Amino acid sequence: MKLQNIKIVSSQDDLKPNILKGNKSLNPKELFGIWKNNPKNLKDIRSESWDFKN
Repeated sequence: MKLQNIKIVSSQDDLKPNILKGNKSLNPKELFGIWKNNPKNLKDIRSESWDFKN
């Protein structure tokens, strides 16, 4: 393969990351207390999320 036969094509658009602004209209305070009636600890969350083989 000869180097003269190789053509490198790059686009300036490919180099820029696609960054979008978040939705600031959401109220994060509504998330507090989501487990109020069903308290969980980290062990409970892990046991429900992952299947551990003991």
